[in-house]
Amino acid sequence: MFSEIMPRLAAGAADFGVCIHEGRFTWQRQGLGLVEDLGSRWEADTRCPLPLGGIVASRRLPDDTIATVQAVVRDSLRAAVADPQRALPTMRRHAQEFDDDVLMRHVEIYVNAWTDDLGATGARALGELSARAAAVGVGTGDTLRVFSG
Repeated sequence: MFSEIMPRLAAGAADFGVCIHEGRFTWQRQGLGLVEDLGSRWEADTRCPLPLGGIVASRRLPDDTIATVQAVVRDSLRAAVADPQRALPTMRRHAQEFDDDVLMRHVEIYVNAWTDDLGATGARALGELSARAAAVGVGTGDTLRVFSG
C-alpha cells in the first residue's frame, strides 16, 4: 500500500519505492534520497503534463448515467476549491501526511483547471498516456472512455 512505502524505506526494509501523494513534499524530511522524479521524466519525455488520475466509465453505461456522475464530481470539486478549509477534515482522515500546509500544497498542485476541464493540453496528455499504455498491452481503450469538462 502506498502509505507503507515511505516508512519501509526509512526503516531500511525496502531499497526502492515510488513515493506518491503528499510524499512528494516530505521524502527529504524522512532522510530518503531521490533516484528519479517520474513526473519530471514524463514531462521531459512527452512535453505533456502528467495525467495523475482520472475518472473513466464503461462504454456500456448510458450517457445520462455518465453525465450525472460527471456533474456530481464537478460540483464536489468546485465546492472544495471554493472553500478549501471545509475539505480539510476529510483530507486529514485519508492523508498520509497530516500537516495542513503539505495537504494544501498537494491540493494546489493536483486540483487545478485541468481537474475541471482537460482542455486540449490535458487531452493531448491523456492521448500520450493511452498510446504508451496500448504499446505495452495495457488499457486498449476498448471498454473505457475518458470524460471531462
